[in-house]
Amino acid sequence: SNHLIELDLSGNNFEDPENALKVLKGFAYLKKLNLTYNNLETIPQLPRTIETLILTNNSIATITNNILMLNKLAMLDLSNNSIEDISSLTQLKHLKHLFLKNNKVKFVRKV
Repeated sequence: SNHLIELDLSGNNFEDPENALKVLKGFAYLKKLNLTYNNLETIPQLPRTIETLILTNNSIATITNNILMLNKLAMLDLSNNSIEDISSLTQLKHLKHLFLKNNKVKFVRKV
């Protein structure tokens, strides 16, 4: 099986990101993933082993279950996207580093 732990796919500007990234589910040991500059509007389904996820400079507007299922996630960079509501991120119990500069965050709910 594939023991890849770090993958940088930044700057690919996928025309059909959802289809192009289906392959990621097969990387059972992946810990660090960089998907910067890829025209992503949604977050693809990712291996649950990921600890560092870099999604800067995309067009992501919502935090979906595909991120919330990453229960080992310690670092998440969503800078330069279109995210408004980040309240669901409190579900990520291991999250230590969160970067959200240049988004559209309207409010941060108290937990």
